[in-house]
Amino acid sequence: MAENRKERNKAMKVVFISGGSRGIGAALVKGFAAQGYRVAFLYHKGKECAAEVAASRICLVFFSD
Repeated sequence: MAENRKERNKAMKVVFISGGSRGIGAALVKGFAAQGYRVAFLYHKGKECAAEVAASRICLVFFSD
């Protein structure tokens, strides 16, 4: 029962990453998503990179200027 609660709490947590389309930011997006977190991230350059990072994950992706 405690394990179910832990997983449910993790699924309700959201991680916001600024600059998530490349490098360390992209690795963080992928890592948190793989652990079951909901992920939202910004990108400024590299629309294609941002789309690739988000393609196989449930993510919210925002352009920032």
